[in-house]
Amino acid sequence: MKNRMIWGLAILIIVIIGVSVFLLTRTTETEPETVYNPLTEADKKQVEQNIQDAIDKEKQNLPPIVEGDKQQVEIEKPKTTEKPVTVPRNTGEAETPYAHPKVGSIPMSPFGFGSYPEVPEGMLDLGGNPYKPIWAHHRWPNIRMAKTHELLSRVKIKLWQKGERDWVGMGGDENKIYVNYPNTVYVTWKDSKDDKGNPIRIITTLSGDPDACLRIKSNTIARLGRYGTPIEADIPSDVEVILHSESGIDPYKFLNLPR
Repeated sequence: MKNRMIWGLAILIIVIIGVSVFLLTRTTETEPETVYNPLTEADKKQVEQNIQDAIDKEKQNLPPIVEGDKQQVEIEKPKTTEKPVTVPRNTGEAETPYAHPKVGSIPMSPFGFGSYPEVPEGMLDLGGNPYKPIWAHHRWPNIRMAKTHELLSRVKIKLWQKGERDWVGMGGDENKIYVNYPNTVYVTWKDSKDDKGNPIRIITTLSGDPDACLRIKSNTIARLGRYGTPIEADIPSDVEVILHSESGIDPYKFLNLPR
């Protein structure tokens, strides 16, 4: 028992001596280095202010930024005395740069065709109503294909004056106009062969009397289905066939107009 007490006192004395030596030999070199100290509220405010000052200074050196959604840039437009033409959407019409000139009180063609011809008395359209030429349109001449439409109206009037009044429509362009007569079609062929090697003529272009064209297409559908290609054999025997390449009216020659 005495031995244990002696050893306990000895250990206690050794610990006390060790602690005393450590405290006496402690210096700044042996102190642990402080890596991070939490910022105070004052420090945080100072940091935020420094960041904002740096941002403000950078903005002063940058060109102004224009955002399309927030700022509208006004661009100076050249002054003009012309009144712009506005065409409603989805009307099939489009703006054209043509004006409607007049010589005195006589309206003139904007395409250099001179004054408009008078509509013959009693001339009717395909619906049986008094015929109105294209230049009587309320938006004339600011419509699509105005030049072609004027030529078509002039050709119709001249045909009526000549006594040719049995046509059922008219189409084409300013270079070639096709008059549609009853039970008559215009075609363009392409020589080919069928599945058995027999020669056939494929119809690549078809126009003319709407009723005759519909009959041809109906025969094609009956033979091949909706997406079949019409051929010469689909044309009924009572329908007159005229080649596009061998027909048509040159409107400038027919009307004696300058190109």
